[in-house]
Amino acid sequence: MRESIFVESEFAPLKKVIVSESERTDSILPLSQNYIALDKLGEFNARLQGDAVHFHADPAYFAQMESERKALVALFEKHGVEVVRPRKLTEEEKHLAILSEGPTHGRGMANFFVRDPFIVAGEHVVEANFRKEYRRFEAETAKHLFAEAEHYTSMPAIDETDPEAGPYLEG
Repeated sequence: MRESIFVESEFAPLKKVIVSESERTDSILPLSQNYIALDKLGEFNARLQGDAVHFHADPAYFAQMESERKALVALFEKHGVEVVRPRKLTEEEKHLAILSEGPTHGRGMANFFVRDPFIVAGEHVVEANFRKEYRRFEAETAKHLFAEAEHYTSMPAIDETDPEAGPYLEG
């Protein structure tokens, strides 16, 4: 029997949720910029230039993020919400993320925010396209979670000849 996918609204009772399985690896997030404290965000944003900024995969930051993620999962489960996890990145995906001819044009990869690549409204699932190249593998790790979706649509492919053209849609 096919399991139904249905999101009534952002405020309906939560029964099932995807919580990402991010991985810390400097080959995924090339070294060139550290994660920053919130009080430094304005200063950092003033220096941003499109996709040119990458992030350093600071082990302490990721350890804290994973600790918070575990606490979030425990909270969901305490309240009877089923937690499902996307798969881990494959070695091939990690390798492709650092190749200039790969899908991210060597700009690395991040898979922290697994909810973002999918928009679910009612029984319809839309796989989005990210403008930030390093986020383009995110949907790959979670597509299997929607294998039974009756109404699954992927955005049209990005026009690689004109990256500004898109189409882009993010969660």
